[in-house]
Amino acid sequence: MPLIGAIGRMIETVANRAAGWIHRHSPDSTASQEVLTYALSIYFNAFSIVSLSLLIGFFAGTFIETVVVIVAFSVLRAFSGGNHMRTPMMCLLVSVAAFTSIPHVPAPEPWLRDALLCVSLLLALLFAPNVRHDPIYGNKLLPYMKWIAVAIVGTNFLIASWVVTLAFFIQCITLIPLQRRCMK
Repeated sequence: MPLIGAIGRMIETVANRAAGWIHRHSPDSTASQEVLTYALSIYFNAFSIVSLSLLIGFFAGTFIETVVVIVAFSVLRAFSGGNHMRTPMMCLLVSVAAFTSIPHVPAPEPWLRDALLCVSLLLALLFAPNVRHDPIYGNKLLPYMKWIAVAIVGTNFLIASWVVTLAFFIQCITLIPLQRRCMK
């Protein structure tokens, strides 16, 4: 665990230094250094999640599957939203664990894959979009985000990928509006 803490401190330090540099060299900027640090730490955390996941996937021999999981999860999350972990470090740990373990789950019978997809569709229908703020696409797209999320999940009935099914299922679980200790 000390390594994980070190990664978290490194992300915060790099974000703070980069924000300081940007703030000093952009006198016209209206954003404070704290706001820049926060925004950069989000980007650096996402970069760390993807980098660590791909590195682990490479050494585990599941690089392509890991890429597929990251893309499937991220595309669905962009349109469906979802709960966030309390801390960036918890997000990093849970995301890397999910992204790197999914490719190792043996594929079941097709009926089980389809059943899990149906559960994912139901969760997307009931709870998407789960966004706390203006979505990155703006409010104009907000009424359609549920249907886009449902369509994204539905495409896997054609693709029939087990790793995509698991990625979609895990993402759809984050849509459930529960007050949990580990979620915000």
